[in-house]
Amino acid sequence: MRVPATPLDAIAAALALMPGLLFAGPADGHVLRGTDTWVHVAQPGVEISFTVSDTETARALGLGDGSGGDVTVWAEAWRVEADGKPCPIDANSAALSRKDGHLRFTLRFDCGSIREWLELTPAFLLGDQPRVAHMARVLIGDRLAPFGLSAGRAPIVLKVGELLATWNIALSPDYLGSRD
Repeated sequence: MRVPATPLDAIAAALALMPGLLFAGPADGHVLRGTDTWVHVAQPGVEISFTVSDTETARALGLGDGSGGDVTVWAEAWRVEADGKPCPIDANSAALSRKDGHLRFTLRFDCGSIREWLELTPAFLLGDQPRVAHMARVLIGDRLAPFGLSAGRAPIVLKVGELLATWNIALSPDYLGSRD
């Protein structure tokens, strides 16, 4: 390795490398891929806003490419139960959109009243999955609880009745940003 003769030579060598450093794209192994889910537990039920980082990740998770025909597949990405009973999907609430390369799906589940507990199962993580990051944030009343998700892990179980009593809060009467 040749050592620069003067400090000026060292600066020139560093400047010669700058364009490559400034304009090089990220290496494939360092691209952050994954899912981000926001869950709002309200009096009418549960609203889930599920975002996938890119089309490639959506395909790897078995969700298709985000085209209009994939709505049914995306609707099955999460399963919700309240007090041991499945919460039916509000089909009119399903919305799939694409922004800045991300795919976002919003869906509501009619749970009636949630008295004791709520179980959220990320069905898209039940099989073999690519190595991607998964995060869920659950809003109950005015409290936000984050959860890291991974393939083969148990569902998120929330003791809603106990949390409401302990935190002395109430479920919001409607969803945030309600479209109704």
